[in-house]
Amino acid sequence: MDTFETRRLLVRRLAAEDRAFYCACYTDQRLMQHIGEPLKAEAALRNFNTVLNTSTAVRLPHYTWVIQEKISQANIGLLGLAFGQLMPEPMHAELGHIMLAEYQNRGYTTEVINQMMDIAFGATQLERIIVNHANENRAVIRIVQRLCFLRESGITDKRSTCRWVLSRDRWQALRALANAV
Repeated sequence: MDTFETRRLLVRRLAAEDRAFYCACYTDQRLMQHIGEPLKAEAALRNFNTVLNTSTAVRLPHYTWVIQEKISQANIGLLGLAFGQLMPEPMHAELGHIMLAEYQNRGYTTEVINQMMDIAFGATQLERIIVNHANENRAVIRIVQRLCFLRESGITDKRSTCRWVLSRDRWQALRALANAV
């Protein structure tokens, strides 16, 4: 899962040369408004170094990708998939993304997450993909609904947070339905 493509996007693993882009995303107040407080430059750099080193150093995978538009070759966002514990629960992963403002509302996020889910469910023993987000983040609500995630109630420890889940079984049923049409 190092690199994959969609019709309009190239998605590749985060690399050392992505430091400035990563840090710019996590220090941008507008991009961070529904994620958390923007980071100070030093904290963003520490996080970048941690993410870059964690992706290959831990037993449970943590993937962070840079999303590039094929036509312009511009970096337009980040996509992350962090796998949770293997036992005793079925394998699950938490999904997160950041899309630059000028590339939002173009269908890129749905396109890239849809392809990533096909790869993750097809190539791993992953049983569930989870998305947690702030209640007021309407954009994420639209995306997870479009991708047929189901909202779980009473799961999160914060009242202001929503949790959505897409199980392997649901994904397989949706793919079978799409292929039958």
